[in-house]
Amino acid sequence: MHLGSLVVGEDLVTALSGAFNMGYFAGRAWRRGSRARRAGAGAMALVSMAAVVEAFLSQAFFWGAGLPVEVWALVRLPLLAATLFISIIILRRLRS
Repeated sequence: MHLGSLVVGEDLVTALSGAFNMGYFAGRAWRRGSRARRAGAGAMALVSMAAVVEAFLSQAFFWGAGLPVEVWALVRLPLLAATLFISIIILRRLRS
């Protein structure tokens, strides 16, 4: 597999997970509940939205940057892991 495909795949999964998380937390922010919980959900929705935007912008920079593909893929890994971890937590909550 070409390493460029890995970088594209990382950003695609990050964007999809971020969009899923954003939708979940935006819905939680509008529900009844304590002000602190709604504020926390709103903050997580914003963080998730930022991950989606950053993943798309990353692609623009990736194709124009001079960084080696291996370095780029490694730098993108923490955001991918974080958004997937949040998605797993949400899915477990929805299933219970």
